Amino acid sequence: MSQVNVYASIAKRTFESALVHLLETEYGLLGGRRILVKAAAAQGGLLTIAELSVLLNKSYEVIRGALHDWETETGDLLPLKGARLDQGSRPTHKKEIARLYEQGLEPPDIARETSHSLKSVERYLKDYERVKLLLKRGLGVAEISAAIGRGQSVVLEYLDIARQHHPDLFVDRD
Repeated sequence: MSQVNVYASIAKRTFESALVHLLETEYGLLGGRRILVKAAAAQGGLLTIAELSVLLNKSYEVIRGALHDWETETGDLLPLKGARLDQGSRPTHKKEIARLYEQGLEPPDIARETSHSLKSVERYLKDYERVKLLLKRGLGVAEISAAIGRGQSVVLEYLDIARQHHPDLFVDRD
């Protein structure tokens, strides 16, 4: 009885794709891409979607879609450069910090869990509280954005969390 070499097809792959293949199939670790991102962050590095695209030999859109699917399914944010350094149009770590705050976590615990400095967490929570206060006073998104000096996308993220935890602030608005 001849044995099939399960690694034969790996010889034609790049190192990165072979590594991901092994992680996902042989070791049963689905989502090798997530492991790659988390391993880089654990070593002090932050990957961009473009860098993942090159490493994994997949298009930017494929990687972005996989990351979006992961975040939607799990609610977990992967430590990518854009999110950690507040680059791009989606500073979702602020939303995550506000969500943890609403769940009752204290700022030092939030800082530890999200790998942010305590100073940053406190600043995000101060902005979140200001958004809720200005919303209560009847201001709209554009006015709140101007008042706190943050982009409208950030205000909308904070409003999303506030709507879930403080629906009374939206009674006269909906």
